[in-house]
Parts: sequence; structure tokens; C-alpha cells
Amino acid sequence: MCPSSIELIMAEVNAESCCGVVLAGGQSRRMGEDKALLQFHGEPLVARMLGRLRQAGLAQVFVSGDYPDYPHLIDFPDAAGQVISQGPLAGLLSVAEQLRGQYGFMVVVPVDMPLLPPSTIHQLLEQPAEIPAVAYQDAYFPLRLILDDHLIEHLRCLLDQHEHKLRSLRALLERLPKRWLPLPDPPELLSNVNTPEQWQWALQQALSEE
Repeated sequence: MCPSSIELIMAEVNAESCCGVVLAGGQSRRMGEDKALLQFHGEPLVARMLGRLRQAGLAQVFVSGDYPDYPHLIDFPDAAGQVISQGPLAGLLSVAEQLRGQYGFMVVVPVDMPLLPPSTIHQLLEQPAEIPAVAYQDAYFPLRLILDDHLIEHLRCLLDQHEHKLRSLRALLERLPKRWLPLPDPPELLSNVNTPEQWQWALQQALSEE
């Protein structure tokens, strides 16, 4: 049975209790090559996103995916046979299973959000610790979550659903008590890059801000 409530934890969100995770388990089909290893002005995108998390104040950061050159968590099927190809919820479940008991919170970012400023991530850390989920309105990532058994139960429950729309980040956040933050200005800072055209746009945006 899916959990009906969240056991709130009273703890401070800080560098010791909260880790950062870069989700990089996608197949990059629309990009045509591994997005995590694309060079964003001199560094692989995965390195840039790890750096964004560190600059936001997170001492412990990980990549969800098999990237041995970086601190990484290898995605794996859970006991119910769910596989990582089922999308971000499966990636979150894999991460939560590996980090449960080590940290009270995690901040999750996708590997394909190169314009994300550290200040936007840091704002998630400043929200009250008792809120199970904190995100930006209609953006879903970056996302702060309480890392506990209830989160894992919700993820497993959603991944067991047959309808695709029920196996989504939106469905997860509909279940969790949460706080929506206003989108940053400009909202394009939270843009994902999924295609070569979007990638070129992001590169140009970064050049124009230098």
C-alpha cells in the first residue's frame, strides 16, 4: 500500500545532513551523444553540475550513473525489477536506496541544466527542514527532498503504476507536502537541453552573460 502520510523530521539542512545528486542516467537519444560528457566551455557538463552543487554549499555530491571519473552512484534495478530506463523516478529510487541512512536530505539536479546558478540551488537549502519537498513552480528541478523510507515507498508505489503519467515527478510532488518557490528571473535559467539546437542555445546564453 502506498504511504498516506510523511513522517516529518526535525533537522537542520546543512552540508552534513544534505547531499547533492546529479541525475545522469538518461539515454540522451534526442541529443545523439552522452549529454553528461558534452563540453560546456571547457569542462564536461557532469563536472559543471557537480560544481554548481558544491558552489551552493553542498560538501558531498554524487552523480547518479556510471561515471567512474567522478563521485558516482551506479544505477541499479530495485527488488521489484524496476529499471533505470523508466525515467527520473527510477533514478531517484536508485539514489535514495543507496543514500538512505547516510543523509537526511538530498538536492537533486539534472545533468542537462547548465545555466542553473548556485544561488538558485542554495535557496532550496534555506527552506524549513520539515518540508518534505521543495522545488520551483512548474520546474520540478532543482528539487530538495527529505531522504527517508517514506520517499522510497512513494517512489516504489508510483513506479508500479501502469499509466506513464503516474510515473512522473509531477505525480510524486502531488503526493508529498511541499513548498513551491517562485521561478528565478529569468526562468530560462532552469532550461533543460535535450537537443543539439538547445545545446547551442545554452552555449550562446553562457557567452552572452560573461
